[in-house]
Amino acid sequence: MALTPTGLAPTESALAASGTKVPIGMRVKWYQRAWELYVEVEGPDIEQPEISVTDDGQITMRATVAGKPQLVCLKLLHGVKAKESRWVVSTRSVKFELPKAGESRPHWDRLTVGEKLPNIVVDWGSWIDEEEEAEIRANPYGHDVKSLAGAMGRGWGSNTAATLDARRQAAAVNTSNPDDSEDDICMA
Repeated sequence: MALTPTGLAPTESALAASGTKVPIGMRVKWYQRAWELYVEVEGPDIEQPEISVTDDGQITMRATVAGKPQLVCLKLLHGVKAKESRWVVSTRSVKFELPKAGESRPHWDRLTVGEKLPNIVVDWGSWIDEEEEAEIRANPYGHDVKSLAGAMGRGWGSNTAATLDARRQAAAVNTSNPDDSEDDICMA
């Protein structure tokens, strides 16, 4: 069987060029940042994956999944930087980090071109929208520590003086009498 330059058989290459294909039993999860796209292809017992990523946004993965040969094709909405792309393979998934191509890199409203497939889902646990991402870039630690110091008043961060004052006050109002027999506690 002759292979195309992408390493796929001619029929597989034509299928991959036409759009997106995710076999039943596999799932694609994705999320993004302003500069990068994260895609995870999940399936049971992924073995011997052959992966191809192109600058025009075509991801092709041939692998043995649960003992059967499978082909996953993703035609992304926009291009990516294929040479800077990375992926990690485990038995349960293949995780991709794909830098977005172009100078202006807005958030994508969807992952692939064509109709939405039911087994391509957004990873909402990792998703951050554009406004939240801008806030994180402005304050990488989540808040401005210096502005918090002024809100706490003088001596912020130390409660030693308050603790010593509380102990002196407690000692001054101590009304117990060590000679008083009524204060003794007896256990029977």
